[in-house]
Amino acid sequence: MLIRCPECNLTVSDQAVSCPKCGRPLKYKATSSVEPKGRKSRSRFWIYFLGLGVLWFVGSEWAKKEHEAEEQYLKEHPLTAKQVATNKHFNTCYQYRNMSRTVWSETQKYYSLLGEGCYSDDRDDPRYGDATYPWNANAPQPWKSLNE
Repeated sequence: MLIRCPECNLTVSDQAVSCPKCGRPLKYKATSSVEPKGRKSRSRFWIYFLGLGVLWFVGSEWAKKEHEAEEQYLKEHPLTAKQVATNKHFNTCYQYRNMSRTVWSETQKYYSLLGEGCYSDDRDDPRYGDATYPWNANAPQPWKSLNE
């Protein structure tokens, strides 16, 4: 695009820094309010970081309320001896199944699970109905309704 020089009225490109005839500067270096690229990305990073911090805080508060409601319910309604023994059994099976290979070989893991009487799928275990949450995913969780 072509523009006219305000001094000598010569037609000059709008990309020119100064007039070739009279030397008058055509573009002035104005102070820009645009932030440098690095500064913008840093501010974005801090906004995301702050957002993640808020999400973490809200999530931890929700989890704390959930845990307190569960503890309160279990104080008011203690588990039976059968439920405690069943939960211990399923906890042991879980620990054996998820043992690192650096600690136990697959053979050791297999014989430990066999000795404990663990099934490959907990739902096949006849004791599954006596287990409470989290070992029995279908078990009622009445403290959830207390928390809402």
